[in-house]
Amino acid sequence: MNNIEGVLATLSIKGLLSRTAKDEVLTEKLHAETGASEDAGQYRKSLFPKSACGDDNVYEQLIKARSLLSTTYYKRSLIWEKPFRLVTQQAHAGFDEAMTDLISKVTTAHGAFIDGYTALKELVRSSNARGREFQDSDYPDVDKLSMSFRCEINYTAVPSATQFASALFGPAIERVKARLNELNEQRIQAAVSDVWKQVLTPLENMIDKLSDPEARIFDSLVTNVQDISSRIPELNIQNDSALAGAKAALDSLVEGLDPEALRRDTGLR
Repeated sequence: MNNIEGVLATLSIKGLLSRTAKDEVLTEKLHAETGASEDAGQYRKSLFPKSACGDDNVYEQLIKARSLLSTTYYKRSLIWEKPFRLVTQQAHAGFDEAMTDLISKVTTAHGAFIDGYTALKELVRSSNARGREFQDSDYPDVDKLSMSFRCEINYTAVPSATQFASALFGPAIERVKARLNELNEQRIQAAVSDVWKQVLTPLENMIDKLSDPEARIFDSLVTNVQDISSRIPELNIQNDSALAGAKAALDSLVEGLDPEALRRDTGLR
């Protein structure tokens, strides 16, 4: 089995207030009015409607910070057995630096949300955005929200077959080692497939858009390809020459490629 040069990471975000809450009374009312069955669906109400709070209120800033953290976590690591993600040895320093920075930003955003929580709730109440459906019980106590919040990244070593040798005896040692080696090999192959999926997705999207003369061309058509190309070296867990070749091909494809020129010139597409 190939040596796995990396660590397993777990991102834990706990205690964030959900964007919506279930309204059982209104759900039952809608089911009765429409004749729908009890399991047909449920009505969920927005706790902080943008119409009342604005598009960039402290809750939305918190959600954006959390989203960026989660996106970066998944983009810069590889699929593994849940809840773990594999971070290659080459990527770890930059990955940990990025996670530390983004976790700090989420923590700061959550602090701002806690500070503005009571005022935000009163803004929703006074705006009548929720109409008669506003209920204080939908909003947890601010101290409980503050105390329950956790956001952290943890690392653990990739388990190896040799770790079990001292704890087992006889034939059990070889069986466990063989099974763990098999599982790790499967996980490695899944991780490699994950990299190729990340490579092919923006490339296939580019092909689809450039093949359609009527398609709208956004800057992300090019920048998404540039982004995955820049991450290939730290995701290339097996130092696969095919992935290295894919990076070279992607770099060549988008070198000097201007999205604005693609928008103007269908021939260039």
